[in-house]
Amino acid sequence: MFRLLCTVLLLVLAMHLAAQQPALFPSRLQGKYGYVDASNTERLKYMFEWATPFSEGYAFVINGIWGGYVRENGTWAFYDSTLKSGQPMKQGLAEGRKETGAGVTDSTGKIIVPFEYASVHRFDNIRVFLAFKYIEKGSSRTTIAHLYNYTGMKVAADFEDALWQPGGCVIGMKQNDRYWLYGRDAKGLLGYQVDDLFAGVYGTRVKLNNLYGAVNRYGQLVLPIRYKELWVSEWQPYANYRTTTDSTAYFDMDNGRVAFTFRGILPNPVSDGVAIISYINNVHNVLDVSGQRIAQLVSYEDTSRAAQNAYVRTFFQMHYSDGIVTLRHRDKKWYAYNKQGKLAFPKGYDFQFEFKQGVAIVHSDGYSYLYGLIDKTGRQILPLEYKSIRFTGEPGILEIVKDDKNGLIKTDGTVLFPLQPVQFSSYGNGFFLVTGNYSLNYKEYGYFNARTGFVYFNTQE
Repeated sequence: MFRLLCTVLLLVLAMHLAAQQPALFPSRLQGKYGYVDASNTERLKYMFEWATPFSEGYAFVINGIWGGYVRENGTWAFYDSTLKSGQPMKQGLAEGRKETGAGVTDSTGKIIVPFEYASVHRFDNIRVFLAFKYIEKGSSRTTIAHLYNYTGMKVAADFEDALWQPGGCVIGMKQNDRYWLYGRDAKGLLGYQVDDLFAGVYGTRVKLNNLYGAVNRYGQLVLPIRYKELWVSEWQPYANYRTTTDSTAYFDMDNGRVAFTFRGILPNPVSDGVAIISYINNVHNVLDVSGQRIAQLVSYEDTSRAAQNAYVRTFFQMHYSDGIVTLRHRDKKWYAYNKQGKLAFPKGYDFQFEFKQGVAIVHSDGYSYLYGLIDKTGRQILPLEYKSIRFTGEPGILEIVKDDKNGLIKTDGTVLFPLQPVQFSSYGNGFFLVTGNYSLNYKEYGYFNARTGFVYFNTQE
């Protein structure tokens, strides 16, 4: 019975994942767009002036005067002669633009955010849209910001501006130079304004009358606004604080309790399950989240009291990433250390670097700033000869730039799209919009599917 249940669950999961993957892909032929299947066989006629990849079963297309969303069977979900552009459907909603401005619809065409704004910003993590409009009066311009949730409910207030951080769990709406806090589904938090905020993924630091507090990612004020110093980790749900009497501690924001107390000249945010406490004698203790020391690091920096200001600026954001932290030695190069306090590999680099998805982007000194790519053993994946290397919105895929040509690679260095005079924009589901660069007048070519390797355009057109 247990085996049968596991089989059924795996089948349901496989069906769910299959339903999420698009079966049709946009392709271009003789200036028109249509859709092909995974074998590159035509399924929807080449009849569109523009077509986008399917997302959640819908794709935005332009056909003559009509702009709208089609289903994979070729039928319209909805269309509108005034809809000029549309973004991928996500969580049943899509941003778009009409002649009257930007707005949002659901998959039936119901308007969630009216098409009257200069710009609309989506925050999936807290399920809100932030919309801006501008009123020109002579030489001056007034900004009006509105906040909507995903059901279309608008917060009944005009705001002067907004303050947020990418991926943050709170958004601050400005009125009279101070901020109201809003969390998930545009729910109001605190009930009073604050002077400033910094919203991370795991919590938000708030400031009022030169004291600090913290709101966790669920919208609860877990640390009252009474601390002399306070920092929320960008990597895990912990905050470190210093009271007005100079006692110091790390706080577990999810569970609402003190994790451990500490002494040191500089605490660093919790990351990868550890915290680093720095001391004036060049030593950094690596502690787990119960406060137990698991390693020591030596920075080789001048941490004398006379040099503390420069030291703090250098090491304030020291943290582990993929189990590695970097420290600067006397030769002014940065070296990688593991959680046991040992060198991960012997080579140092001119600038601080950070591991992500098992690799680190490194670059050289001087005016050239040439970039390369290494793995966690220090093995060179790409030499220091690229103008730029950056992570894309697609996991495990990086964009590389060399000689004014762009390409796509996997994190192991496998070439997915060779260097060409084009540019890429991640479209989700493995798709990249491919556009000619300045030498080709930014011409829109079509799409590349990094998961299958199919190129859905003809560069000779």
